[in-house]
Amino acid sequence: MTDNTRLTLLERIRDRHDEQSWEDFVDTYRPFLYSICRQMNVEHYDAEELTQDVLLKLWEKLPEFKYSKNGRFRGWLCTVTGNTVKNFFRGTQRRNERQQKYCQDEIDIPEIEKIAEENWKKYAVVRAMENIKPLFPELVIKTFEMLNEGKRRPEVAEALGIPPNRVSIYKERVLRRLTSEIRRIDQEWG
Repeated sequence: MTDNTRLTLLERIRDRHDEQSWEDFVDTYRPFLYSICRQMNVEHYDAEELTQDVLLKLWEKLPEFKYSKNGRFRGWLCTVTGNTVKNFFRGTQRRNERQQKYCQDEIDIPEIEKIAEENWKKYAVVRAMENIKPLFPELVIKTFEMLNEGKRRPEVAEALGIPPNRVSIYKERVLRRLTSEIRRIDQEWG
């Protein structure tokens, strides 16, 4: 591919909706990105995933990229790829350290039960909220969610255009039904 073709391709893919140009770009650079990942000692399947991650990052950032004729695009491409691989290895290292902790009996049964209980509570709340959402109008749920995010009652009332006392009423209704649903889930599934 000549510099002019590469430059025109880079210009064309600034338009994220130009699917043909994006396909041309992927066909051109995917093997290169994959080879960088493999040269950095990434296994085949992980290299495939990382190549996809890099392409997604490029799709997001290429409209902002400023091309320079002295080969900066390839350098930038390598930097994005290298950083993605480094982050992958850091994440893998952290996962391995956590797995090692659990495999070396550094964690006892009461701690495992505590972890399981904390996760069950979170799961039950999320599941209960999913179950009760259809029972309420969208405004009521939005009110509850805004309060749950830490917003104050007057702020929620103003943002949603409802009286402040209505905010409290909506919160109480959802909270009562949510608590009941959590209990039901806990009894049936727990």
